[in-house]
Amino acid sequence: RLRVVNFATPGFFEKAEGADVEIEPLIWSTDSSGPFDANMVRRNPQPAEILKEFKPQNRTYILAARVTGKVKSAFPDGPPKSDDEDADKADKADKKESAEKEEERPHLAESADPVNLIVVADTDVIADAFWVQTQDLFGQQVVVPTAHNGDFVVNAADNLAGSTALISLRGRGLSARPFDVVERMQSEAEDKYRAQERELAKELDDVQKKVNDLETKARAGGAAVLSQEQQEEIGKFRKRMREIRQELRQVQLDLRRDIDRLEAGLKLVNIAAMPAAVAVFAVAVLLVRRNRKRERA
Repeated sequence: RLRVVNFATPGFFEKAEGADVEIEPLIWSTDSSGPFDANMVRRNPQPAEILKEFKPQNRTYILAARVTGKVKSAFPDGPPKSDDEDADKADKADKKESAEKEEERPHLAESADPVNLIVVADTDVIADAFWVQTQDLFGQQVVVPTAHNGDFVVNAADNLAGSTALISLRGRGLSARPFDVVERMQSEAEDKYRAQERELAKELDDVQKKVNDLETKARAGGAAVLSQEQQEEIGKFRKRMREIRQELRQVQLDLRRDIDRLEAGLKLVNIAAMPAAVAVFAVAVLLVRRNRKRERA
């Protein structure tokens, strides 16, 4: 469930020809990306020049990957020889001890077992500047993550800390199992009642505005008491407002009625179905036993 992982100066991985390892991409770029010379950003970078030189390559680049399989040593002919002839006695003793250990542990030209590596083509993927912000809260420094770089590293360490069998497992993604029947009924009910609800709400707003306009005009005219005609008009509008509110409540109840009925049926089935099945099974067993006793008698 990682959403944002920030990279400042990433490189990318490619599988070498003849390599026996398997590379599984974990983080990769979009196909609107492309590499450029690192010297352009090493000293005094010019964004305009970088943008001018940038050319999308219409391919994705692997930024972080899992590498599995047997790997070969960079020194197939044995450990590298030391060229330092001015080493002191302590160094010579250390070399002697190291040589004895090498004799006990022979040099491997290839790993005995498959390796499991998670490699990231960025040296500052966990640098604070790229994924956290420090805020001052009541005199204390609080670190607030703005990206999931730390989660990625923790997940990688947790995954690699397990056994080989556990490493092969993958975390399950988000899975949704909606109630299709309930959603369909809710959608049909909304299509049926929402239009009516909107019309009633609009009419209620119009009536409310008319009542407010009548009261405002009466006050503007300087009348301390509303006339009989005005009072009757306002009374009619207020009565209509009460009727509209009742209709709105009824529409909202109708909107939930079918769904509540289905929910009650599901609860009844889930709660009563199993006891009913057990009771039927018990009655069937009892009848079978009685029949067997009668046959024996």
